[in-house]
Amino acid sequence: ESLGAFPAMIWALAYARVHQPHAALVYTPMDGYYGKTQEHLQAFAELLDRAIAVAQAEDAIVLVGASPSSTPEEWAGLGAIQLDPHPSGHGPLVHRVAAFEEKPSPQRAAQLIREGGSLWGLGIYVVTVEAMERLLHAYQPRMFRTYRAMVEALARGDQAEVTRQF
Repeated sequence: ESLGAFPAMIWALAYARVHQPHAALVYTPMDGYYGKTQEHLQAFAELLDRAIAVAQAEDAIVLVGASPSSTPEEWAGLGAIQLDPHPSGHGPLVHRVAAFEEKPSPQRAAQLIREGGSLWGLGIYVVTVEAMERLLHAYQPRMFRTYRAMVEALARGDQAEVTRQF
């Protein structure tokens, strides 16, 4: 079974735990880059600053989404973030997540389009070290044990053990 980017996310978490334990981590795929202009880069930096502030305030994972198209076939390969309709307290563009659906079928995408209130998941996540550790411990206990072994090895400077655990 492929774990995708998950092992790299765990390595980054372990490194942050040892070197910057109060950090917020930004996980982003390379295909999340939308423009080459300074304005695009500035807007993306501002979005990430806001996401970091929300992650730190809420002690939760922040998912970054984009307004979807109205063509169900264009949803292929993208997750759907279903928004909670109640105010988040962090401004009009920040919502709590009601549900996340991984790569909905075209039929399901059509239904989500009709219902409204969904964003495309961009695969960009912002989370504090503490929140990620709590979630990892709760939902992936085996991976959490591996993570803790990596943290201990990093703290000792034992790169060979870190690599073995990775």
